[in-house]
Amino acid sequence: MLELSAVQFASPAVLFSEQTVSIKLMAGAQLILHCDNEVLRAQWLRMLAGRCPPAAGHYRLDGEDLYSGTSREIAARRNRRIGLIDTSHPLLPHLNLQNNIALAARYRSGASHSQSKAEARQILDVVGLGKSCRDGVQQLSAEQRALALFARALINIPNVLLLHEPALLLEGIQAIVRRTLEAPDFRRICIVSLLPAPLSWRAEGLDYDLKAVAGKTDAAV
Repeated sequence: MLELSAVQFASPAVLFSEQTVSIKLMAGAQLILHCDNEVLRAQWLRMLAGRCPPAAGHYRLDGEDLYSGTSREIAARRNRRIGLIDTSHPLLPHLNLQNNIALAARYRSGASHSQSKAEARQILDVVGLGKSCRDGVQQLSAEQRALALFARALINIPNVLLLHEPALLLEGIQAIVRRTLEAPDFRRICIVSLLPAPLSWRAEGLDYDLKAVAGKTDAAV
Protein backbone atom coordinates (compact mmCIF):
# COMPACT_ATOMS: atom_id res chain seq x y z
CA MET A 1 0.00 0.00 0.00
CA LEU A 2 1.11 3.54 -0.80
CA GLU A 3 0.09 6.20 1.70
CA LEU A 4 0.60 9.96 1.67
CA SER A 5 -0.34 11.54 4.99
CA ALA A 6 -0.82 15.33 4.98
CA VAL A 7 2.04 15.81 2.50
CA GLN A 8 2.94 19.43 1.91
CA PHE A 9 5.56 21.12 -0.25
CA ALA A 10 7.49 24.30 0.45
CA SER A 11 7.03 25.60 -3.08
CA PRO A 12 8.24 29.00 -4.33
CA ALA A 13 4.88 29.37 -6.04
CA VAL A 14 2.39 30.93 -3.62
CA LEU A 15 -0.45 29.08 -5.35
CA PHE A 16 0.85 25.73 -4.04
CA SER A 17 2.45 26.82 -0.75
CA GLU A 18 -0.42 25.56 1.45
CA GLN A 19 -1.28 22.44 -0.51
CA THR A 20 -1.81 19.41 1.72
CA VAL A 21 -2.51 16.01 0.21
CA SER A 22 -3.50 12.69 1.77
CA ILE A 23 -3.90 9.60 -0.44
CA LYS A 24 -4.18 5.87 0.21
CA LEU A 25 -3.51 3.54 -2.69
CA MET A 26 -4.02 -0.17 -2.12
CA ALA A 27 -1.71 -2.81 -3.57
CA GLY A 28 -2.39 -3.38 -7.27
CA ALA A 29 -4.30 -0.10 -7.73
CA GLN A 30 -3.47 2.78 -10.06
CA LEU A 31 -3.22 6.49 -9.26
CA ILE A 32 -3.29 8.95 -12.17
CA LEU A 33 -1.88 12.35 -11.20
CA HIS A 34 -2.88 15.31 -13.36
CA CYS A 35 -0.80 18.48 -13.11
CA ASP A 36 -0.51 21.37 -15.57
CA ASN A 37 2.32 23.04 -13.66
CA GLU A 38 5.72 21.65 -14.73
CA VAL A 39 7.48 22.77 -11.54
CA LEU A 40 4.93 21.09 -9.31
CA ARG A 41 4.90 17.94 -11.46
CA ALA A 42 8.69 17.65 -11.19
CA GLN A 43 8.49 18.24 -7.45
CA TRP A 44 5.95 15.47 -7.04
CA LEU A 45 7.98 13.09 -9.19
CA ARG A 46 11.12 13.67 -7.13
CA MET A 47 9.24 13.20 -3.88
CA LEU A 48 7.50 10.00 -5.02
CA ALA A 49 10.81 8.66 -6.39
CA GLY A 50 12.47 9.07 -3.00
CA ARG A 51 14.77 11.88 -4.14
CA CYS A 52 13.43 14.82 -2.12
CA PRO A 53 11.29 14.69 1.05
CA PRO A 54 8.17 16.84 1.38
CA ALA A 55 8.26 19.86 3.66
CA ALA A 56 5.69 18.19 5.91
CA GLY A 57 3.77 14.94 6.17
CA HIS A 58 4.74 11.32 5.54
CA TYR A 59 5.19 9.06 2.52
CA ARG A 60 4.79 5.40 3.51
CA LEU A 61 5.04 2.16 1.56
CA ASP A 62 3.48 -0.81 3.33
CA GLY A 63 3.60 1.19 6.55
CA GLU A 64 7.30 2.11 6.33
CA ASP A 65 8.20 5.80 6.06
CA LEU A 66 10.31 6.17 2.91
CA TYR A 67 12.26 9.13 4.28
CA SER A 68 13.08 7.84 7.75
CA GLY A 69 16.63 6.96 8.82
CA THR A 70 20.01 7.82 7.35
CA SER A 71 20.68 8.85 3.75
CA ARG A 72 22.08 5.36 3.08
CA GLU A 73 18.95 3.72 4.49
CA ILE A 74 16.73 6.00 2.40
CA ALA A 75 18.73 5.20 -0.76
CA ALA A 76 18.49 1.45 -0.11
CA ARG A 77 14.76 1.71 0.54
CA ARG A 78 14.27 3.81 -2.60
CA ASN A 79 16.14 1.32 -4.78
CA ARG A 80 14.24 -1.64 -3.38
CA ARG A 81 10.73 -0.23 -3.14
CA ILE A 82 10.41 2.22 -6.07
CA GLY A 83 10.59 1.55 -9.81
CA LEU A 84 11.02 4.76 -11.82
CA ILE A 85 10.36 5.01 -15.56
CA ASP A 86 11.39 8.52 -16.53
CA THR A 87 13.10 10.15 -19.51
CA SER A 88 15.34 12.16 -17.14
CA HIS A 89 16.61 8.90 -15.57
CA PRO A 90 18.07 7.31 -18.72
CA LEU A 91 20.09 4.17 -19.38
CA LEU A 92 23.87 4.52 -19.00
CA PRO A 93 25.56 4.77 -22.43
CA HIS A 94 28.80 3.03 -21.38
CA LEU A 95 26.98 -0.17 -20.33
CA ASN A 96 25.22 -2.66 -22.57
CA LEU A 97 21.52 -3.31 -22.10
CA GLN A 98 21.85 -6.29 -19.78
CA ASN A 99 24.37 -4.54 -17.50
CA ASN A 100 22.15 -1.45 -17.34
CA ILE A 101 19.25 -3.54 -16.05
CA ALA A 102 21.48 -5.60 -13.75
CA LEU A 103 22.86 -2.46 -12.11
CA ALA A 104 19.58 -1.81 -10.29
CA ALA A 105 19.69 -5.33 -8.84
CA ARG A 106 23.34 -4.94 -7.81
CA TYR A 107 22.37 -2.14 -5.42
CA ARG A 108 20.06 -4.57 -3.64
CA SER A 109 21.63 -6.07 -0.53
CA GLY A 110 23.00 -9.56 -1.08
CA ALA A 111 22.65 -9.65 -4.89
CA SER A 112 25.81 -10.96 -6.58
CA HIS A 113 27.04 -9.88 -10.01
CA SER A 114 26.08 -13.20 -11.62
CA GLN A 115 22.67 -13.22 -9.94
CA SER A 116 21.99 -9.65 -11.04
CA LYS A 117 22.88 -10.45 -14.66
CA ALA A 118 20.69 -13.55 -14.60
CA GLU A 119 17.76 -11.55 -13.23
CA ALA A 120 18.34 -8.86 -15.86
CA ARG A 121 18.26 -11.41 -18.68
CA GLN A 122 15.08 -12.92 -17.26
CA ILE A 123 13.17 -9.63 -17.09
CA LEU A 124 14.47 -8.63 -20.55
CA ASP A 125 13.09 -11.90 -21.90
CA VAL A 126 9.72 -11.06 -20.31
CA VAL A 127 9.48 -7.69 -22.09
CA GLY A 128 10.79 -9.08 -25.39
CA LEU A 129 14.32 -7.65 -25.32
CA GLY A 130 16.27 -10.78 -24.41
CA LYS A 131 17.93 -11.04 -27.82
CA SER A 132 19.21 -7.46 -27.46
CA CYS A 133 20.73 -7.94 -24.00
CA ARG A 134 24.34 -7.49 -25.24
CA ASP A 135 23.55 -4.50 -27.45
CA GLY A 136 24.68 -1.00 -26.63
CA VAL A 137 21.80 1.20 -25.52
CA GLN A 138 22.52 3.66 -28.35
CA GLN A 139 21.36 0.95 -30.76
CA LEU A 140 17.89 0.75 -29.22
CA SER A 141 14.82 2.34 -30.79
CA ALA A 142 12.66 4.72 -28.74
CA GLU A 143 10.19 1.88 -28.12
CA GLN A 144 12.97 -0.48 -27.02
CA ARG A 145 14.40 2.14 -24.67
CA ALA A 146 10.99 2.57 -23.04
CA LEU A 147 10.71 -1.19 -22.52
CA ALA A 148 14.27 -1.28 -21.17
CA LEU A 149 13.37 1.40 -18.61
CA PHE A 150 10.28 -0.64 -17.74
CA ALA A 151 12.43 -3.75 -17.21
CA ARG A 152 14.92 -1.84 -15.04
CA ALA A 153 12.07 -0.48 -12.90
CA LEU A 154 10.65 -3.96 -12.32
CA ILE A 155 13.81 -5.95 -11.58
CA ASN A 156 13.56 -5.54 -7.79
CA ILE A 157 9.76 -6.10 -7.76
CA PRO A 158 9.05 -2.71 -6.18
CA ASN A 159 6.07 -1.57 -4.14
CA VAL A 160 5.36 1.31 -6.50
CA LEU A 161 5.96 1.93 -10.20
CA LEU A 162 6.24 5.59 -11.29
CA LEU A 163 5.38 6.26 -14.94
CA HIS A 164 6.81 9.38 -16.60
CA GLU A 165 7.81 8.11 -20.05
CA PRO A 166 5.35 9.09 -22.85
CA ALA A 167 6.50 6.18 -25.06
CA LEU A 168 4.64 3.88 -22.66
CA LEU A 169 1.45 5.17 -24.29
CA LEU A 170 2.32 3.55 -27.63
CA GLU A 171 -0.14 0.76 -28.38
CA GLY A 172 2.39 -2.04 -28.81
CA ILE A 173 4.22 -1.15 -25.61
CA GLN A 174 0.99 -0.92 -23.61
CA ALA A 175 0.18 -4.51 -24.56
CA ILE A 176 3.54 -5.70 -23.20
CA VAL A 177 3.21 -3.60 -20.05
CA ARG A 178 -0.27 -4.92 -19.36
CA ARG A 179 0.73 -8.54 -19.89
CA THR A 180 3.78 -8.16 -17.66
CA LEU A 181 2.01 -6.43 -14.78
CA GLU A 182 -0.72 -9.05 -14.70
CA ALA A 183 1.87 -11.75 -13.88
CA PRO A 184 1.71 -12.97 -10.24
CA ASP A 185 5.06 -11.40 -9.28
CA PHE A 186 3.95 -7.91 -10.27
CA ARG A 187 0.19 -7.85 -9.71
CA ARG A 188 0.41 -6.14 -6.30
CA ILE A 189 2.56 -3.22 -7.47
CA CYS A 190 0.96 0.22 -6.99
CA ILE A 191 0.99 2.22 -10.23
CA VAL A 192 1.42 6.01 -10.12
CA SER A 193 1.15 7.66 -13.53
CA LEU A 194 2.13 11.23 -14.42
CA LEU A 195 1.59 10.62 -18.13
CA PRO A 196 -0.44 13.03 -20.29
CA ALA A 197 -3.08 10.36 -21.04
CA PRO A 198 -4.39 7.30 -19.20
CA LEU A 199 -3.10 3.87 -20.11
CA SER A 200 -5.46 1.24 -21.49
CA TRP A 201 -4.61 -1.21 -18.71
CA ARG A 202 -5.76 -1.05 -15.10
CA ALA A 203 -8.32 1.53 -16.16
CA GLU A 204 -10.08 1.39 -12.81
CA GLY A 205 -8.18 3.71 -10.50
CA LEU A 206 -7.97 7.07 -8.83
CA ASP A 207 -7.74 10.27 -10.88
CA TYR A 208 -6.22 13.08 -8.87
CA ASP A 209 -5.99 16.65 -10.16
CA LEU A 210 -3.20 18.39 -8.27
CA LYS A 211 -3.98 21.87 -9.56
CA ALA A 212 -7.47 21.64 -8.06
CA VAL A 213 -6.22 20.95 -4.54
CA ALA A 214 -6.64 23.73 -1.99
CA GLY A 215 -6.18 22.99 1.68
CA LYS A 216 -6.54 19.43 2.90
CA THR A 217 -7.72 16.82 0.42
CA ASP A 218 -8.14 13.10 1.04
CA ALA A 219 -8.54 10.30 -1.48
CA ALA A 220 -8.37 6.53 -1.49
CA VAL A 221 -8.68 3.64 -3.89
